[in-house]
Amino acid sequence: MLKNLDWADTVGFVGQGFFFLRFFIQWIVSEKLKRSHVPDSFWTLSVIGSILILFKAAVEVWPDVKLPQYKGIKIKKTEPKPVTNNDVTEVIRRLRERSATFVPEPPRALKEHDYAQLTYTEELDGKKTEIENKLIHVAKEAFIPGFVKEIIGMKVGEKKDFSITLPSNFAQKELQEKTISYSVTLNELKRKALPELDDEFVTSTTQAKTVDELKSNILKTIEAEERMAARQKEEAQIIEHLLKNADFEVPQSLVEQQAQYNIQSTVRSGVMRGVPLQTIQEQKDEIFKNATASSVNQIKLGLIIHAIVDKEKIEVSDEEVQRHIENIARIEKTDPASLKKRYDEEGITDHIRDELERRKVMEFLLSNTDRK
Repeated sequence: MLKNLDWADTVGFVGQGFFFLRFFIQWIVSEKLKRSHVPDSFWTLSVIGSILILFKAAVEVWPDVKLPQYKGIKIKKTEPKPVTNNDVTEVIRRLRERSATFVPEPPRALKEHDYAQLTYTEELDGKKTEIENKLIHVAKEAFIPGFVKEIIGMKVGEKKDFSITLPSNFAQKELQEKTISYSVTLNELKRKALPELDDEFVTSTTQAKTVDELKSNILKTIEAEERMAARQKEEAQIIEHLLKNADFEVPQSLVEQQAQYNIQSTVRSGVMRGVPLQTIQEQKDEIFKNATASSVNQIKLGLIIHAIVDKEKIEVSDEEVQRHIENIARIEKTDPASLKKRYDEEGITDHIRDELERRKVMEFLLSNTDRK
């Protein structure tokens, strides 16, 4: 590796900054248009960022990957957790919960864990907010400290005014020791009613046709999840061995490229979860820090895997990549060709190929471990 390339490091850092900036611009434009949109500036920044990072990569020497011993790695055998009837029952309970309805309860005093429809106003720093006829679960953990205590015992039609001063250790710093005034009216009490577990419910909410078929499907799914969890624990031991025993230096340019991909994934995940733009912007320093921190081991492991792929002649065909993208398209209910085009443009297709290679390598390594 060439040393003392401070100017090259600066070029790479600026390139990474362009990659990071493009996602915020895309987010801002999409927010304004109220739909997903990739502006021309996104591609301009992509090209500039790519040129700068590739320029930095050009002055670095590709590492000589010295593979550690990777056959016969000693790992602790992990058995899948046994699945019980209680596990199946819990999944069915959550399924019924999602289809629950709320029916009126006879008038009485409000108790904790009731469901209630409230109309209330809250005032903070002179600003009033009114919420009308909102159905809530009366649970302490769902509200600010003291709110549930104040409304317990209220009767239908009753109105109550009260104020709460938040503690100095409140989670939101900007609200610590602030006083919020409330005016609450209890409109109605409700009871959660779960649907009957019968074939009609099963066919209306799942792909199964009978209760027994549903239970069988759930059992198989949980068992598959437990097998995967056990496999992941064994894979983690293999990865730990490879990273600990591989002795080579990782090119900084590759670390920067991985970091920008991590940033892209974090921002995209935030978009899908509906995280507000302002929150993303406020957390950009933390996003950048976390993305960079995990990049070194990700790149190191990737180089090890590619070296094993070459040595063991492990291949991933274009057809396998295409099938994987088609499966994603089926889940997302989108056009496979359009998804493939977007993945190609954003560089995601290459990452899919890398992931499929990783899976094949892990399968190879697992089949050649020394389990105890």
